[in-house]
Amino acid sequence: MQSWRAFLVLGTLLLLAVMANMACAAYRKPPFNGSIFGKRSRGDLNNADIKYAMCEAVWDTCTQWFPLPQDGTQ
Repeated sequence: MQSWRAFLVLGTLLLLAVMANMACAAYRKPPFNGSIFGKRSRGDLNNADIKYAMCEAVWDTCTQWFPLPQDGTQ
């Protein structure tokens, strides 16, 4: 019975090693022809517009949850 378990454990380890080796072999580096420099994913969007929209959404939500008193006291 012990030899059966040892065989099963060794077979499982061997299978995992082969699968890990195949996964490493399938990985390929991207070509270095401008993959880092000079590429923009969204060139037409301005960061200031995005930040303004986010701040506006947060301000609207927070003022609904935590309304300011009308007389100015806290």
